[in-house]
Amino acid sequence: MKTRLAAIVAALGVALAVTSAVLIGVNYVGLNADLARADEIQPSPSYAPMPEAEPEPAIPLDDEIAEQQAEDERLHVISWLTWQGLIDDCMAAAGFEEYSYSDDMTSEPFSPDYTAEQRAAAALALGGDPGSGADYRWEDAGCAGAATHQLGIGS
Repeated sequence: MKTRLAAIVAALGVALAVTSAVLIGVNYVGLNADLARADEIQPSPSYAPMPEAEPEPAIPLDDEIAEQQAEDERLHVISWLTWQGLIDDCMAAAGFEEYSYSDDMTSEPFSPDYTAEQRAAAALALGGDPGSGADYRWEDAGCAGAATHQLGIGS
């Protein structure tokens, strides 16, 4: 049995040696072929810069920004005044001609001559009782809700 095992190991050794020799020879032949073609190998092309990219969009100048802000503010004022005009008309139609809106919200919008009952009635005409959240109804939101709905402000 030992003889047989020794013969197998010897055969494997010879096979490994022959395979190694063949592979080394193939690599040697391939290397010689590459060296023979060295004159045919072209060098890498020289460096060429990438073409210029499209320019970035220009950032608006301060003057352009200021003009846009002024236009936005102008449109806001027009919307605000239109909204207030609709509320004023609605309040007058509801019998509260003495309603006056304060843009800084510091003064009372109703006449100081109103009684507590008249103030409550005017406040109801102005803001209504619209509910809140999912129960909100612009139809119940008084003159302010009607004006807001008419101008399409909000949801």
